[in-house]
Amino acid sequence: MIKTIAVGFWICLVTLASTWAGATYLGGETKVEDDGHGGPMDKLQQIQARPVSVPIIMDGAIQGYVMATTVFTIKKEMSDKLSVKPDAFIVDEVFRTFYDGEPIDFKRLKKPDVAEIAKRIKDKVNQRFGGQFVEDVLFEDLNYVPMGKVRGGSTKSDG
Repeated sequence: MIKTIAVGFWICLVTLASTWAGATYLGGETKVEDDGHGGPMDKLQQIQARPVSVPIIMDGAIQGYVMATTVFTIKKEMSDKLSVKPDAFIVDEVFRTFYDGEPIDFKRLKKPDVAEIAKRIKDKVNQRFGGQFVEDVLFEDLNYVPMGKVRGGSTKSDG
């Protein structure tokens, strides 16, 4: 019994340490490498926003979650002038786009227009900053997880 508890404690400790190390290592902004040619990419900075999960509500119940991870590019000279972190605005707009957007009927799914969603997010963030700040929004990951597949979720009604 003591060995089982010790192994469980050890697994928790290793998991916690590796999660912390991964978040510390990958948690910051990454800059686009200088290719030495002085091209347009030299004037951009790439920032990875934190992943966001957006609940999809229909008929008074959560149907599932949209999970999105975005990367966006901004002008380097603009990022140096900001007093706030721009990734918070991107995450907020991703959430608003999926939460407030047109309802998605998951029984009749159609392929989303990812380019239109990215353009809408970019335009909204630029509108909030009052200028051409975000150059491009890229989706690193975009998934829908139905409620029945969510850990602890159930497809049965509670009634």
